[in-house]
Amino acid sequence: MIDIEALKLEPSKLAWRTVMTVFLRTLAVLWLVAGVAAWARIIGVLQFGDLWFWQLQTEVQIAAVYFAVLNLVAGVGLWLTVSWGTVLWLLAATSQIIVHTAMADIFGGSILMVIGNVLTILAFVVLVIMIEREEAQ
Repeated sequence: MIDIEALKLEPSKLAWRTVMTVFLRTLAVLWLVAGVAAWARIIGVLQFGDLWFWQLQTEVQIAAVYFAVLNLVAGVGLWLTVSWGTVLWLLAATSQIIVHTAMADIFGGSILMVIGNVLTILAFVVLVIMIEREEAQ
């Protein structure tokens, strides 16, 4: 006779590591899009507000190139879920927070960018804590 109870699948619980992977890959897509948009501005396809790249102050041009490179590399690292991707993302996010708060007079203050970066960093920290708790059990 067949044991039907043994064939029943136990509902799988959601692993925090899986949630982290989805989170990092979602961030990766956002950062890759931001990197491509930054390069589109640099090469003259899109404008920065109402100015072209070559009309910007030198400081803003340097920051634009910095973020264009960093966003793409961080996006690739986040997609691969490797540690250097997370480090570069944290560097880029922290840099954006600094640029849009402490240097808002030069670069413009985008409160939405600051809030978004702070919330994603906090979500990342919460996920790391949840993974550590899950693996400790």
